[in-house]
Amino acid sequence: MIRHAQLLGTIGLLSVPLLAGCGGTPAAEPAADPLADAAQNIRLVGHSDLQGRESLLVAVRADDANGNWAYVGHHENFYDETQKLNPITGRMEWNGTSILDVNDPATPTLVWHIPNENNASSRSVSVVYDYTFDSAAGEPGFRSTIAQIWDLRDPKQPKFVGRMWIPGQKDGEPGNEGQYAHHPNVDEQNKRVYIGYRESGWTAAFDISNPAQPTLVWSLDLNPPHRGPHTVAPIVYDKVPNFGPDALPRTYAFVVDEAGAPEDLAPCRGIRSKSYVFDITNEARPIPVSTWQVPADAFCNKGGRFGPHQQAETVNGRLNRFEDKLAWVAYFNAGVRLVDLSDPYNPREVGYYVPKPNERSHPVEKGQGIAIQMNDVDLDDRGLAYATDRTGAGLFILQRTGTAARSGT
Repeated sequence: MIRHAQLLGTIGLLSVPLLAGCGGTPAAEPAADPLADAAQNIRLVGHSDLQGRESLLVAVRADDANGNWAYVGHHENFYDETQKLNPITGRMEWNGTSILDVNDPATPTLVWHIPNENNASSRSVSVVYDYTFDSAAGEPGFRSTIAQIWDLRDPKQPKFVGRMWIPGQKDGEPGNEGQYAHHPNVDEQNKRVYIGYRESGWTAAFDISNPAQPTLVWSLDLNPPHRGPHTVAPIVYDKVPNFGPDALPRTYAFVVDEAGAPEDLAPCRGIRSKSYVFDITNEARPIPVSTWQVPADAFCNKGGRFGPHQQAETVNGRLNRFEDKLAWVAYFNAGVRLVDLSDPYNPREVGYYVPKPNERSHPVEKGQGIAIQMNDVDLDDRGLAYATDRTGAGLFILQRTGTAARSGT
């Protein structure tokens, strides 16, 4: 365990407290947030600039023995292809993996940055104990990336366990549409893995009761009218409008496309990426029931990508069961959006936080304007959300207003 007194390198932050009135005194207005372009029902708790590094996946883990930690996987520097200064070491370093102490979320402290040896991508990061599910696997005999299961109980000697693919991925199989496994989401309790397949409209679920021989439970091609699924999350409902008790409980899947095609870059055109819900109660026949997306008017010409990337699929490293039926969605230049899924047939937005670009921000691609590009969001067990920016603006720690952060780990 690394204690607070041993930490190196303090990062700038900003905390905006909520002030409750008492004794008949009206509640004070929250202080203006200089890092926000727009916000509703979400406030900024803390911020780290992450040394201006292009960031993707953030994973938050905590326990009583070790405290609260955030891990950020960085993209390669895709804009000017240069190293960035790490003030902790005093060296110029290629992007790698950052580790932050978030025991006090108002003062996130960058403890260390693990650099790459060249301008390579370390965009994914996870903290695992027994098994890992990998989607960066290109195997001979397959046309595109498939998903693999590895046994990590002895981390010095990882052991291959099994593989998963959908029809069309294997050489010689009909139905190839360029699909590749992009982001496995593991429901270990119910022995299921849910996978979105980018560059196609496919999404699928696998039974992992026997990890050495996963079996395809269902698959569904959502294109058209949808695009390239990124994250698929199961949600169990004990109450659904217009369903009687004899039809409950029901299981639905919340699916988020990844905006990234030319249609999603400013100025927007064509059919844009979105999020959607389908009923998977009968696993033999998944049925789409609703869609949701941010209106395009304010964002299509803002610069960069407009559309979703991912929803927070874990809480403190464990599968997000969506007990509050709220989804936090990273939405590129539209910031972070909070969606109420209590009625799976009528998703509705209940909050958002859109940061401003800062002095470290740059365009996501040559020819694009400088715009925030919120890339990933994860949750801890204190009710806080952690969101990263793809173009160097850092890590934003957020909280839904009207709630209080829970103490402990």
